[in-house]
Amino acid sequence: GAKSIRAFATHPILSGNAIERIEESAIEELVVTDSVPIVKQCSKIKVISIAEIFAKTISSVIEHKSISENFVF
Repeated sequence: GAKSIRAFATHPILSGNAIERIEESAIEELVVTDSVPIVKQCSKIKVISIAEIFAKTISSVIEHKSISENFVF
C-alpha cells in the first residue's frame, strides 16, 4: 500500500466542508496554487505562488517570444 498520499490542484475551489474533509482524510499534503484565495486555514494545504510564471509568460508575450519555455520544470 501507499506510505503517504499527496495531491495537487491548480485552482482549489474548496467549497462547503472541503477543508474539514481534507483535514479528516488520509491525504498528507495538498499542494495548490494561489490562483483562487483560500479562506480557511488547513494544516495539510501548501499554497504555491503562480506570480512568477505569470510574469514570465506575460513578458514573453509582450516580447513576441515563445511561452513554452516558461512551462518546463
